[in-house]
Amino acid sequence: MEKISDAFLKSLRAQPDATVPVIIRTARAPTEITPELTAMGFSVTRAFSLISAVAATAPAQSVIDLLEKPWVKSIEPDKPVHTTR
Repeated sequence: MEKISDAFLKSLRAQPDATVPVIIRTARAPTEITPELTAMGFSVTRAFSLISAVAATAPAQSVIDLLEKPWVKSIEPDKPVHTTR
């Protein structure tokens, strides 16, 4: 499984200074990675212990740099969720 979709990576590279909201799935507990993310310029907005993930915002280049971390399982854009009837 790839850590990030090609389309999302392409959009990050196109605007490396843009602030983007992301969901980061990890191999470690969210509480363990939050300090490291903060040091990298991320603003963690929510932690999900059930799926071991965090929601955060960061400059696109920081998101790209995060791909090098071995504890990152996947990164995807954080988009609004809508229900249908």
